[in-house]
Amino acid sequence: AAQLGFPSPVSVQAYGAGFMPWGPFKTRDVLFNGYGADALDEHGCVTLVFQSTKKAMCALPPISKHCVRADFRRSGVVLEPLPPIPGAKTRVLASLVLNGDPKMAV
Repeated sequence: AAQLGFPSPVSVQAYGAGFMPWGPFKTRDVLFNGYGADALDEHGCVTLVFQSTKKAMCALPPISKHCVRADFRRSGVVLEPLPPIPGAKTRVLASLVLNGDPKMAV
């Protein structure tokens, strides 16, 4: 067997919140750990996988007590560069798969 290539892994923890100014929906936030691999030379893409976590690595910004934490399980995105077109900036095709629960009941 031969090792054909091993993408270098990267990790990050990120937080985001979305304000919902109208009812009946409440503001949602998400805290997740993500891991990526640069497979651009081998496969022509960069891949990222992520899932929610409950433990933050640092202090989070203050949020409303009514904010609901969304939950994402084993989600991912593949980023592929697209050929340039005249007058356009760099283009990327993003294929996103979300396996999540926004915790919204109607």
